[in-house]
Amino acid sequence: MSDSMSYAVLVAATLFMGIGLQIAWFFFSSFIKRKRIESRISEISIAIGKNAENPENEACALNYLKEKFSPEKFENRITDALGLVISVIHMPLSLLITVWYFAMIAGRIFGFMNIEPVVLWVPMILQLLLSVAIFIFSVFIKIVFGRYPGEAKGFNKEFIKTIK
Repeated sequence: MSDSMSYAVLVAATLFMGIGLQIAWFFFSSFIKRKRIESRISEISIAIGKNAENPENEACALNYLKEKFSPEKFENRITDALGLVISVIHMPLSLLITVWYFAMIAGRIFGFMNIEPVVLWVPMILQLLLSVAIFIFSVFIKIVFGRYPGEAKGFNKEFIKTIK
């Protein structure tokens, strides 16, 4: 197989692997989100002493959540700030990794970046490591503060939408 053909195969493999990883991460994130909601419902039920899924207990559950995610609470301000830090770091890094990946492909095609084809796997690995690191950091914050980064801000934002 010629060098350009093996490079094309490697580019296709990394593209499909990258897309596959993104799809898998999306499903994993959806699964985690469902588990968080189930956990939150159980927490609310225990806290209010009633079934939180019962519409009759909606006011009690809402009052509990308003108190838990109050912007005046120090831990909510800390976790919201950490959520902002994660976003400020994650978005540009993801964008840079993606641009770097496509720049490596273009550089090889147009001859301005002579890299070994196997190096195309590095951005994929870095993107996966970044996502896993953010997940681990978020779980750590949940353990320390009892809420995920940005969770209080997200609740308050949705609550204001429902009031309007």
